[in-house]
Amino acid sequence: MTRPLNLTVLLAALMLLVSPALAQKKQAEQAAPPKAIGETTMLAVYVDVTQLDPEMISGVGDMLLGLAENEALQDQELALPIGDPQQLADMLTLLRGSFVQAGGEALMMTIEMPEEDSWSPPMALLAKTNDKFDATSMTALIRSMGEAKMEASIEALGDGWQNIAMKSKEGDAVTLPLPKPDAAAFDAINKQLTQHKKPMLAVAFRMQDQLREMMDQAEQAAKNAQPGQGQDAQQQMAMGMMMGMFKPVRSLDTLGLAISQVDEGMLVDAQMTFQDAQSAQQFANLYNSILMFAPVMMAGAAQEGQIENMPDPATINQFFMKLRMTVAGNSLKLTLDQDFFDLAEKLAPLFEGLNGQGEEDFDL
Repeated sequence: MTRPLNLTVLLAALMLLVSPALAQKKQAEQAAPPKAIGETTMLAVYVDVTQLDPEMISGVGDMLLGLAENEALQDQELALPIGDPQQLADMLTLLRGSFVQAGGEALMMTIEMPEEDSWSPPMALLAKTNDKFDATSMTALIRSMGEAKMEASIEALGDGWQNIAMKSKEGDAVTLPLPKPDAAAFDAINKQLTQHKKPMLAVAFRMQDQLREMMDQAEQAAKNAQPGQGQDAQQQMAMGMMMGMFKPVRSLDTLGLAISQVDEGMLVDAQMTFQDAQSAQQFANLYNSILMFAPVMMAGAAQEGQIENMPDPATINQFFMKLRMTVAGNSLKLTLDQDFFDLAEKLAPLFEGLNGQGEEDFDL
């Protein structure tokens, strides 16, 4: 399969997994199929497709248009070449409707570590279906996503879950075969995917040994670097705190994120589970310490420029207090409710002002 085709398939699948802000309430069952989770599974992404609607998908198109027209990204040659956002939104709306009509309720994507020099990680694609499931229609839909340049087959996994296997016309695998099931990996990932009873979007990340090795190398490189060159005292302090996080993050086991719609608005549940309680406490201390200094650093930077509608210090402090994580054994928990998003809206002038001040230095 060619790279552009592979990218088209991946983009179409991913775009069904984004923009939960306008999700409608829905009684949805949430669980990962045990047969799809193995020791090397790094990431699992679940979305209740039935909670998507044309208005929400249109919002995705507007978001992409904003990224495509962002002057800072264009200056860095990072703007997305997405074409016509409305055309993309129309295509995703059609795909969503066809998926639900074929008896689909949810999609799950599992991803393993990419191979060296690989442009994309290997992935598997699964669908949660109901009693209206039509395998023929679902297969035709998957083929249409690949512009009829690939073959697709569906394997039932039980409990309504279907494994979608895709191959190019030349016989090259597009999706991963199912891994050897691993009970420990399943328990860890499924725990993160079930933080909330009715999520529209749930994400579970599991640390891999290859990532720990990369972190060891990055930590060693940071230690070997000359500290403090071109940095003021605040920058040096922030850099010291970031380096201090290497050790506890190395002990991270899983990270989970669930986004749901409740009566009061949007709800985000985040959780980090470590291999031991000491690492969890150490990370929490460092993370929450940074949050204590953040309002002071942001207020100082804002005073150097002229920001209209500057939020008051109390609002800034409340915003960062909402981001504090609580410790529960070897896990850290964070819940962001509608009050947090209301505060974020009040802080929009501050973030826009700081971004405007730093555009000349925006260099990746």
